[in-house]
Amino acid sequence: MAKEVKQELVQQAQDLHAELQVVLDALKSDLVKCASGNAAAGVRVRKDLRLLRGKVSDVIKHTVEVSEAYKVPTSSAE
Repeated sequence: MAKEVKQELVQQAQDLHAELQVVLDALKSDLVKCASGNAAAGVRVRKDLRLLRGKVSDVIKHTVEVSEAYKVPTSSAE
């Protein structure tokens, strides 16, 4: 596999991690507020959880792409 492709895959993984971290940080803050009785924070928590679910789906797709990229082609000529 080309070095550029590996670097691109690593960069994509780092970007996905950063996006997840932003959502998790917002979620943590709003969870504390929601526990204190702030109803609007509860709405934001649910919104952030839906967003988080989408981001996790992106991570899963990326890991599949990485797995496919690292597979060694097998010869079927027997």
